[in-house]
Amino acid sequence: MVQQIAYGTHRDQHYDVYHNETNTLNSWLVLVHGGYWRQKYDKTLMDPMIDFLIESGYSVVNIEYRRGTSHPWPIPSEDVAAAVEHFKVSEYQPQHLVGIGHSVGGQLVLLNATLFQQVIAFAPVTDVLYTHHQHLGQDAVVEYFDTVSTHTLCAASPLMQAPTQSKIELRHDYIF
Repeated sequence: MVQQIAYGTHRDQHYDVYHNETNTLNSWLVLVHGGYWRQKYDKTLMDPMIDFLIESGYSVVNIEYRRGTSHPWPIPSEDVAAAVEHFKVSEYQPQHLVGIGHSVGGQLVLLNATLFQQVIAFAPVTDVLYTHHQHLGQDAVVEYFDTVSTHTLCAASPLMQAPTQSKIELRHDYIF
């Protein structure tokens, strides 16, 4: 059974909780979807992974966040942080959080790595400046960011951030 919980006032500021009663460790997998910051992609991108994880005995949180050109950087990263902080003090009282993100979702969990005990990023956007120069995602950086300032793009790049104590794993395959 899924429970949707709002962490803000905007319709995209919510997360879905899939509490697996067989998970006695109070360990949670926190999923963050990708989609190159585009509004048309949402948390349903993670549905196949959720099904697999629930069947494997895990409890899962699937975060939605504001995205698209009407929600400029750093709003997506701030929303992910707000969602995780909100969940940490929820009725579920999680003891261990693993952040899992794909593409831009990987970028967002990496930028918020201090909120998790472990991060697994699948094909993450780690260098937004490189993404811009290579025209990746059909020029997603130009489309989304209101600037191509080196400073702004580096600030949005996990590769350019200070090291964290969280365990981080970068993957370019699938677990299911």
